[in-house]
Amino acid sequence: MKQMLKAKRRVDFAMFTFSESSGIDDTMKVLAANGVQVRGVLDWQQSNQSWAANHGLTGQANVSLFRAKPGGGMKKLHHKLMVIDDQVVIGGSFNYTGPANRLNDENIFMLGNLRPDPS
Repeated sequence: MKQMLKAKRRVDFAMFTFSESSGIDDTMKVLAANGVQVRGVLDWQQSNQSWAANHGLTGQANVSLFRAKPGGGMKKLHHKLMVIDDQVVIGGSFNYTGPANRLNDENIFMLGNLRPDPS
């Protein structure tokens, strides 16, 4: 969430499990309210759950969400990726859920840098 709050233009993500309890959805709402484009693709089945964060994000200005439907050989979207301003990639086993954030032994990595451009 700290890295997300540094976004100036865009946050793109692909996520298997994304719940309203993660705090990440609230961060996305703040970003979108401040003009940052938030775009994501979610697993079809997971995003249909009552606890899924897409329900609270759908219809928000600056938010575009897509659901990957099964078919064409794809059974589920099991990604855990985020790209911030085309400069930072975040990935790992971390699902965007409250338990993953507080309880689970998840791994997460970041590649890139969001430092201000010195020019």
